[in-house]
Amino acid sequence: ELRLLNNTSKDTTVISRLDQAFRQPLTEVLKREVNRLQRGKITGDELLTELTILYHRHKMADLEKHRHQSDEQSESYAKVICSAAFITRRASRD
Repeated sequence: ELRLLNNTSKDTTVISRLDQAFRQPLTEVLKREVNRLQRGKITGDELLTELTILYHRHKMADLEKHRHQSDEQSESYAKVICSAAFITRRASRD
């Protein structure tokens, strides 16, 4: 539905941000709210308004920033690979 709005709306930046935010794993509360909108067959500008309200109410912008920072931090840590298999193979050759 958001992709359809993206084709017809002038405010593509907001729609893209909402689309990206709602593609992330959602909390149970957000899942219920989105399901409520789907069951109510909310579409068009009303859907855009409701999703924007949910985005701000649940501070989804903060969640996006936190996820992005977590991704950056995890990339900066060294990755340890278990080499037990190498030791076992080497020991059996000797």
